[in-house]
Amino acid sequence: MNSPRDNHAPNHSRTLDESLTNDDRQAPPHNSPISRLLPEILTIIFSFHADATPAGESVGHKNLSTGMTHAQCKLGWITVTHVCSLWRQVALSHSTLWTCQRFNLGLKWTAEMLNRADNAPLNLILSEEFLLSPPSDDDPTTVISNLLHRTGTLTIEEGAFTTASLKIITQPAPLVTSLNVSSSRGQFVTLPRSLFADSAPRLRHLFLCNILPIWTAPALTGLKSLTIKINRHTDVCDIPSYTDLFNAFRAMPGLESLELAGCLPLGTFPHPLKERNIEFPNLRSLTLHGHTTGFCRIVQHLDYPPETIVGGTCLTDDVTGKECCDILPLLLSQLPGPSLETLEVSWGNRYDRTFRIKGYSTSKEENSGKPRFLLPGSRFFSIAFQFKFLLWSAEQKLRILKAVCASLPTEDLHILSGTLDLGKDAWPEIFGGHRKIRHIRVCSLTTLHSLIPFLGQEGVYPNLISLTLSGIDMSSTQSGIDLLIVADQLRISRPPTLSKLFIDSCHISRQIVDSMRRAAPDVDIGWDEVELPEHFCTVPGLPHRLHQSAPLVRK
Repeated sequence: MNSPRDNHAPNHSRTLDESLTNDDRQAPPHNSPISRLLPEILTIIFSFHADATPAGESVGHKNLSTGMTHAQCKLGWITVTHVCSLWRQVALSHSTLWTCQRFNLGLKWTAEMLNRADNAPLNLILSEEFLLSPPSDDDPTTVISNLLHRTGTLTIEEGAFTTASLKIITQPAPLVTSLNVSSSRGQFVTLPRSLFADSAPRLRHLFLCNILPIWTAPALTGLKSLTIKINRHTDVCDIPSYTDLFNAFRAMPGLESLELAGCLPLGTFPHPLKERNIEFPNLRSLTLHGHTTGFCRIVQHLDYPPETIVGGTCLTDDVTGKECCDILPLLLSQLPGPSLETLEVSWGNRYDRTFRIKGYSTSKEENSGKPRFLLPGSRFFSIAFQFKFLLWSAEQKLRILKAVCASLPTEDLHILSGTLDLGKDAWPEIFGGHRKIRHIRVCSLTTLHSLIPFLGQEGVYPNLISLTLSGIDMSSTQSGIDLLIVADQLRISRPPTLSKLFIDSCHISRQIVDSMRRAAPDVDIGWDEVELPEHFCTVPGLPHRLHQSAPLVRK
């Protein structure tokens, strides 16, 4: 009797060459646009399709494409060979399309795909679905080891990781450019001391999860991208020292991207390391996640281009906010200007232990007057602070955030975005004193409820032009009522210059938007028309309820 796994594999009795011999499709008519595409163009299209829908990828029953069987979906991009003889010929003749191998389509398909790949470097993935059917005496480690000399990218997934699988990467790998290895949270290991037998001259990208390298391994010296994520508690002895880490950095002068999470050094920073910084002339991205002291030490002692994007998460237990404030000057020094003009601050509900700050020293508006909250190509600073324990009190969070925001250079702040689900007084407490703000964006109803009464006070934000509502869930009747109340309050009392309201990605019904426009006719309400499904679009009696329940603000 066949196993359930065998039932999910494609028919192994037919190879690619045999599969359409008796049922070859006709090519599209010669006058159709698709038939006029050059083979080189089809190859590029198929390459994108192969990246998006790789062969052998797991497919749940809910994700089955209409009219396709589970076996067909598991073939992924290979189904293009079933369309017509032209597509089939192009796909079969392009070797790089066949290089990705998960080893879960059966032995016959595996052999066929490896043969089609010809001499192109392979992309091998060791997954828990590893399947050789009919059964083979070779275990997964042996199979991949025998192909390592042809391999360009090697991935060992978490579900397939064992200490035995590390034997694969103790052999020379002359073509390997990328290595990705993930271990489960229950395991923590280090890579072999002699990674790829110290013979991987093309290795440029290394990704490790719950695994640490031997920092002196010669194979690391040519890396352009290094990512190490430790998402479990480890013994202190597993964490590299500042000396080991910085010596490894000196041996990687070509790094362009560096991300370290959960493995920042502990203890005192050695005095000899203070004398000379590590130079990373090509670094474009630096991301660190760990305790605040380690974050500061690493950023302070690396030299990188001014356009490098620096960010991450600092772990802290300082409820005064001082530790958070101390790191801000270091990050702000990366910006081209002395003052922030665009700022985004977010801290969610009572169960959220992390708040985030992002800022630019410039600000931009579109020709329509709509502000730009993201400035691609502009330098910015971005940092998150995560507390080691849960802060239950909204008042405590408010005090911390107020202290941190007060230490930011916001004298020329023009564009402000906030998600502050910390009570009705959160907005005026943190942002009430800014006089040059021209545009505000809020991303939750709780934040909106804190802001709107404040806008009704005399003299608030004398230069405010627009208010943007972004990403707010408007699917409930109550949220629709809340928005109409907001529109009515804006009609009655608002800063005299506020003339625009933008609604972006809020999944709101057209009925509510039209009602808001009637409630505040002198406010220009722009909507991206991301509309709720039809069954949400009718909310009877909204205008009537509005006049019954609106707690209007004072003029």
